[in-house]
Amino acid sequence: MAITITDYLEIDKKKYDGLGAFDSFLDINSKLFVSPMLLKRTTNEYFKRCYDNILEQFSIILRLLKTSKSKNDRYWNEAVKRLVSKEEKGLSLGYARKSDRGSGISEEIAEKIILVVKEFVDIEKDFPEIFEVMCVFEKGIGSDRISDIILNSIKENIYLYSEYIFSNFEVKKEDYKYKDKVYKLPKNEYNNQPILVIDRELLLDLPIAEDFSDIDYVSSFNEKIRREFSSYLNTSNKRKKYTKKEFKRLFMGNEKFFESFLEKYREDEIESYDFSVDKNGEIKWYYISKDYVRENPLNIDKNIDVYELTKKICNQFKYLIEEKGLWKSLYDDNGLVLSESHSQNLFFGIADSYCKANDIDISRENNNGSGPVDFKISSGYKNKTIVEIKKSSNNQLSHCYEVQIPVYMAQEEIEKGIYLFIDLGDHDQRVTNFKNAMQKYKNTKIELIEVDGRKKESASKRKIDALGL
Repeated sequence: MAITITDYLEIDKKKYDGLGAFDSFLDINSKLFVSPMLLKRTTNEYFKRCYDNILEQFSIILRLLKTSKSKNDRYWNEAVKRLVSKEEKGLSLGYARKSDRGSGISEEIAEKIILVVKEFVDIEKDFPEIFEVMCVFEKGIGSDRISDIILNSIKENIYLYSEYIFSNFEVKKEDYKYKDKVYKLPKNEYNNQPILVIDRELLLDLPIAEDFSDIDYVSSFNEKIRREFSSYLNTSNKRKKYTKKEFKRLFMGNEKFFESFLEKYREDEIESYDFSVDKNGEIKWYYISKDYVRENPLNIDKNIDVYELTKKICNQFKYLIEEKGLWKSLYDDNGLVLSESHSQNLFFGIADSYCKANDIDISRENNNGSGPVDFKISSGYKNKTIVEIKKSSNNQLSHCYEVQIPVYMAQEEIEKGIYLFIDLGDHDQRVTNFKNAMQKYKNTKIELIEVDGRKKESASKRKIDALGL
């Protein structure tokens, strides 16, 4: 199920938000990350000195690697050891789809990071921020990994801050020990861990370094940096994206770009994620889905088969989008299409609310090796159905139907599935090709439900047009 901290604890949301804490979900993750640069500039007393401490930790690792003469000597091993961290529980940040657990930094990942850092140390480009910007040029090291490093470094501060936030509310608390101190915090019954919170002013949808893969962002620095960027790679300025390998070449081989990048990164006045706008739809789906379900109740026979229940919920989702104005929630305030994950979350919120009323379990699925499947709705071990959601902007429409869903169904011994396809009125040729493929490879075990998610005129406007006025 999906539930926020304030709903779970039944506390005053307005008061909670006023304290500045992020009202995260207890059982699923939001794709938000703690930004090192926001941490650097925070005025929050609980996190004010964190950035300097993190840089000092990174500087120690750099000094160890300068002393290290070979891989796996004692200095190398100590550097790796300082990066390894257990998975973070309780904050609900990052890419994990099924729970609120962070991925942590395994020894294998730590080794990979240290290998990259050592390359820069050996050419005397040993700046401590390399740990923050590594996701720009190193494959397999993403924003969530950097965030995990940061979270592990400020864990004690998070406990202190969380205790302060919940001290403002009359809720049941338990004693939780971290290091040598005991903290009084509410318990998350989903994982039997303390509920931890973070200042929302420290959060971004992606660390700023991720945006450097876009030439438009690099060009915004100044003309000189743009010229260096394009001339060194010998590419056209019109090209939008660059590979991580190309960025690594720039960092290691072009002194001017390296210095300009680092200077810009250190000075960039980035702003935290704007929750009032919520441009990526990280939060708004939860409140929208609750409102729509409350206003549009769905009566379901408690003895209904799970597949029929799932189909009924999917058709209700289709109805809400096509007839009740939910299509508006597929777009941001500027009319631009929100991410596919937002559509998935929106369906999840609506399905979850209907399932709760009927004592049916709904769970999100992790990547099972052959590709992720969005939802599995089940009642017992064998009675289960999957739902896959794709929008017309997705370039894997046919592959999902022909390969991804059937393979997953075979692995999980699932008899029936539903493919929920949302047509946004874009990519007409892709949609035509997909529908043709659907007819050719028709699978009777997978039902296609098409949803018209295109923008619609108001009822009054349609009436005026119909009258020819």
